Amino acid sequence: MDSILSLIQEFKELRRSRRRAYRPQSPPPEPEYFPYPPLDNRTQLRSARAPKKTVRWGPVMEMGPLPPARYYTPGSHVSDRRPVKSILKPPTRLDQEMFRHNMWRMVGMADERLEFTYQCIGDMRNMGNSALDFIMKCEEHSVRNELTRKVLETAYQLNELSLEEAYSRSLQHTRLRRRRTSR
Repeated sequence: MDSILSLIQEFKELRRSRRRAYRPQSPPPEPEYFPYPPLDNRTQLRSARAPKKTVRWGPVMEMGPLPPARYYTPGSHVSDRRPVKSILKPPTRLDQEMFRHNMWRMVGMADERLEFTYQCIGDMRNMGNSALDFIMKCEEHSVRNELTRKVLETAYQLNELSLEEAYSRSLQHTRLRRRRTSR
């Protein structure tokens, strides 16, 4: 361990001596010009260039109230008005191409989704009835949750109960049902 420390110390001393050897003995030469004039000269230059700005207040102008806006209903004075010219430009050739491209892309995405669905159903057939039973249970659970939410909303509207009270009551009934079925 001591030998490693001594080697590190020798290395540090060697580096220090090399740095001293490469140091220039004279200071670097100063530039012959100043990149910016001294601060006093700059302020003098600014004041000489631009005159001081002054503000002059003119007479006060009073503006009257705005005239009432005229609102036209679409059916009023139809014969008096000219037909309104559309501000929409007709579609260009590029617009039509992009529309067709996007439509075909949407059709392709729909085909891919259908193909994926058919593939999943085919894979589930190979798995047996357990996968389909699991999917049906999940679907029934989500439908039951949605119906419970709708029942709670109607109970809240009819009885003017707070949503928390109605929800806690429905949970008590489900807990009681679970206890009864578990016995």
